[in-house]
Parts: sequence; C-alpha cells; structure tokens
Amino acid sequence: MTKTTKGALLVILLLITPAFIYADKSDQRQPTENICLEFTGTITGHEKNSKESNFVRLMEEGVILDSLVVSTNQTFHFSLERNKQYSIRISCPGKVDKVVCISTWLFESVGGDVVNKFHFNVNQEAIHKVNKGRKETRSILLAAICYNYEKGIFDYNKKFAALIKKTYRSATK
Repeated sequence: MTKTTKGALLVILLLITPAFIYADKSDQRQPTENICLEFTGTITGHEKNSKESNFVRLMEEGVILDSLVVSTNQTFHFSLERNKQYSIRISCPGKVDKVVCISTWLFESVGGDVVNKFHFNVNQEAIHKVNKGRKETRSILLAAICYNYEKGIFDYNKKFAALIKKTYRSATK
C-alpha cells in the first residue's frame, strides 16, 4: 500500500466515524419541544441510610422508554411529552411493585410553552408485610395523575388515592 493510499483511507475513515457516532446517539430519547410535565419521584424507605437498588421504568403502552436504577431516598426524573399515556413502575426484589399512571392529554387551549412540575413520594414495602398469608400481591396502583383544569396544574385524583389507601390498609391489618 502506498503512502497516498494509506492517507486516503485515513481521511475516509475520519469522515465516516462521526456518522456512526451520530447514528448511535439518534437511538437515545431526544428532548423535544413537546415536553409538558417534569415528573420527579423519591423512593422512601424506613431506614434513612438504606441503599437498596430500586428499578424505575417509564413505559408508554407497555413499551419501556427509559429505565433507571435508583437507591432508596434518591430522586428520579422524567420529562414527559404532551398528549401521551405513561406508567411508571417501581420495583425492588422482595418488595411490592408500585405503579403510577400519568396522562398528559391536554386541550389545545392549555399553553404549549408551559412545563408543569409534579413530585411524588413512593414508599417501598416488603411483600410479606403486604400479603400476610393472602393471595400474593405483585403490584399496587398508587395514583392516577392527570391535568386538573380547575386548578390549572397536574394533580392526582384524591378520591382514587383515598380508596387505594383504605383498601391497602385493610389488606395489611
């Protein structure tokens, strides 16, 4: 191989390499102008220094969009797009999975340039504490979050949450 051929191959290689790097980045979830909700959550535990690994999955129609490993008492964050249905599943070995459902459907009259914020605390509890000899519970739906047009913010349905808490408390007595 001549010096000129080697130089030409090197130039071609340098020109092609950025294309491959760019292609790899295109598979990642890119931020868009369509973000309407910054959702944060903290997984709380009874022990303040607990470092258990919790698996947090952001899903849309059963497809995992993002997955994180978060320690207990650490906060996670997702930027959610307008007019979609999401669920967030929080799991930890030996604990009951917790699920939060979020609807970001908004009327056109709700400003597209406004990004709302919502924070949620989740307490992980052991499977044996929840089941107490009953049929095994694998997951608990914690909340349904959607836009509250009267308040002008994203909020959870308090009646639904109260019913869940009441059912949960009676099951763990």
